[in-house]
Amino acid sequence: MTFSNSDGLIGCDLLRGLVFGGKSNSEIQARLDALSGTPEDFQGLAFELTGLTVPEETARAVFRSLAAHLQHLCEVLKRPIGVRTAALDLSDRLESFLRQEGAVLELSHENLARIAFVDYLTGLPNFRSLSERFESEIKRSQRYGRLLSLIMIDLDGFKEINDRFGHLAGNAALKHVAGLLRNFVRETDVTGRYGGDEFMILLPETPKHLAEGLAEGIRASISATPLHLGEHGLLPVTISLGMASFPRDARTAGALMAEADEALYKAKRAGRNQACFCRPRTSAILSLGPFAAQTYHCVHVIGDFNGWDRTAEPMTWDPLKKCFNIELFLAPGEYEYKLLLNKEEMTVDPGNPQSVQAGFGGRSSVLKVSG
Repeated sequence: MTFSNSDGLIGCDLLRGLVFGGKSNSEIQARLDALSGTPEDFQGLAFELTGLTVPEETARAVFRSLAAHLQHLCEVLKRPIGVRTAALDLSDRLESFLRQEGAVLELSHENLARIAFVDYLTGLPNFRSLSERFESEIKRSQRYGRLLSLIMIDLDGFKEINDRFGHLAGNAALKHVAGLLRNFVRETDVTGRYGGDEFMILLPETPKHLAEGLAEGIRASISATPLHLGEHGLLPVTISLGMASFPRDARTAGALMAEADEALYKAKRAGRNQACFCRPRTSAILSLGPFAAQTYHCVHVIGDFNGWDRTAEPMTWDPLKKCFNIELFLAPGEYEYKLLLNKEEMTVDPGNPQSVQAGFGGRSSVLKVSG
């Protein structure tokens, strides 16, 4: 198996994707046995089995070498060997060869970083890069009480595109979506290919209501921009999105990811081309009043869960009870907040005796949401 430096490392990733991915020996073997040998099949097979998009030549060389290596191991050991075992052994041998030849060391730091952290097909950050950045951002948010919103995106009907037009068309659709995402999000945001036909967007310092608007804008933009697919003409492309925010929807990395994924599945179930948003199962009801008459024109709740945004959470005037009310859907935990009266005066909640010294504006009320 002969590779250039970068292709050798990509080949190692593909082999290890076979070893540690979710496909069983029997599934991998069945797909290898059914391989027809057409150019599209090798790259498509790599994607199907590992979620990785690799160069066609690299995929062809890896799978042909793997089939030969598996046969060789079975002959030498005189017993059946699983294809994942053969892939692991071949990966170890390839990595050892690259080190012995000094091939890995010949790559510049920039090229190594690109191979390790950039998706080959789209040029966006890959799963490894996104995972590290996500962990970093969630830790920063937890430590300093900052906001973080997460959007998970899935390309609708991706299998149908591959089946109808071929894997090259599927690749074109992924690059099409990636380009639109790259141009749509802000410089401070992070967007990347999470795996397969799934993308992730990290929105630091972004409250939920703004992330909801961004997600809907992305959905509408992609839905309105078909893919030019050569002789096949214009191909409509749509995505489904799920969004969740820290801290109001989840307080840990795992919970935030789970809530965003659940919202994404909800969008799929709703018929695709949808943006759905997490709604915590716990909530708190705040009230101000009663008053003899409507004393204030408007009252808003501002707090650490909405970035102290003066317009995010308007309370509703109840003419029968003569008070302002709002139900806040929040994950279990403690939150600091104030009431903003007539868009000018900030005050603690007179109906809540618990408060703490705030970093600005005197004291803040403390809201405790139980699970």
